Amino acid sequence: MRNKKILVIGSSGFLGSHLVETLLNNQNEVVQFDAVSPNSIFSNSDFVQGTILDKGAITQAMIGVDVVYHFAAVTDIDIVNQNPSQA
Repeated sequence: MRNKKILVIGSSGFLGSHLVETLLNNQNEVVQFDAVSPNSIFSNSDFVQGTILDKGAITQAMIGVDVVYHFAAVTDIDIVNQNPSQA
């Protein structure tokens, strides 16, 4: 896939960050979306800090986007057990 505008939700995690790098290497414009700042923000990429629970932030980040990849998840099982409705 080339020359697309792509939103990666959960872009700061292991899978999301590797996908961002691959997409950028293939001449795509990438919008990174995560609650946590990424280790790297690339020149052909924008970063939006927010959570998937914020419908307005997600809607705003999707403007003009051709493809969405969703990798957002809670990775700590203790957090999930303590507050399952937020997971």
